[in-house]
Amino acid sequence: MIAMVLAGAAQAAPPDFNIDRFCSNFAQHNAGNMPEMAKAVCLMSEGSTKEVVVAAWDHAPATGRDACAKSAGDSYVNLAKCLKALLGNKAPLSAACDLFFMIVHAG
Repeated sequence: MIAMVLAGAAQAAPPDFNIDRFCSNFAQHNAGNMPEMAKAVCLMSEGSTKEVVVAAWDHAPATGRDACAKSAGDSYVNLAKCLKALLGNKAPLSAACDLFFMIVHAG
């Protein structure tokens, strides 16, 4: 019984992605001749977006959160996009995510 309670609590928390590994891979495959800068921007974006995800996590339905976490590909930006789709314009996600999506996906 205690194990079931603890397992449920563990799943209730946002995933803990390895953003250093994610951003290293991103920079290696998408940065051309500026991998250090690409990694730095990625780390900043993923770290900031993680804070948004943590704030929004409890506002999304559990089944939606699980599906979003599985489809995020170790990216908090991808996870935030999915959560935003679940929550629509409900706070606290929409304004912060809109800003990050404009910056990260400009161009």
